[in-house]
Amino acid sequence: MLSSKTRRHFSEHLREYFFCIDHKGLLFLEESEPKNFTNAVRDPRFLKHMYKHVKPNESGRWTEYPWLHECWGEYNFIKTAHWPVVFSHLEDSEPPQLVFNCDYRLPFHPENLRVGLD
Repeated sequence: MLSSKTRRHFSEHLREYFFCIDHKGLLFLEESEPKNFTNAVRDPRFLKHMYKHVKPNESGRWTEYPWLHECWGEYNFIKTAHWPVVFSHLEDSEPPQLVFNCDYRLPFHPENLRVGLD
């Protein structure tokens, strides 16, 4: 049985799923309750692929979901608190690295830090 948040469009062969990313960076199917660590999506292969390919939703579909991950005919629409990436820690290396979901790393440039959404 398909939930109200999972929609299939058989005429177009599209599968659409709806996710949210909380302020801690955990990914959930939107319909999951309660939203805590035990029911967050934790499959490293899926998370690595999703974070590598997430982009702004410019599809014209489900515009209340600002982010989109497309994969093999599936459309994963994503809502977030602010941004789809939440850094978990700063790795003390040379140069310092910001670490986020599934061990992705980006160079840390303190001169680029901003407060707020703009």
